Amino acid sequence: MFSGSMLKDPSIRPSKKGADFATFLVKTSGKEGDLVISCIAFPDHLVAQVGSLKKGDGISVTGTATLREYEKDGEAKQMLSVVAEQLMSFAVKPGIGNGGSGHGLAPKPAPKTHPAPIPDSFDDNIPF
Repeated sequence: MFSGSMLKDPSIRPSKKGADFATFLVKTSGKEGDLVISCIAFPDHLVAQVGSLKKGDGISVTGTATLREYEKDGEAKQMLSVVAEQLMSFAVKPGIGNGGSGHGLAPKPAPKTHPAPIPDSFDDNIPF
């Protein structure tokens, strides 16, 4: 499991069989510096969840990781790639976490609800 922020808006595309999948990049920070992780999600509920996010949104991802090697401009590079199995999104709040760098993660607030009204007639004859 890792947490970070969406590096850019996710991309949702259909597979050759017609099922949608989502690809997205997550930037996470640690003692060694920043790391960009390439992610992909297949199940419909995860595709919908990723589709509701945008660049800068906070996210935690659990899944299967693979280290991929590629070449760019003649230089060998590596990238961590994750097939997402579970996701949790967060609101990003400046100054929380990451040493006050302004990229901290805080849970999104729960929607406001109104308490249920108390009925005028309340039965005091409870048998216990």
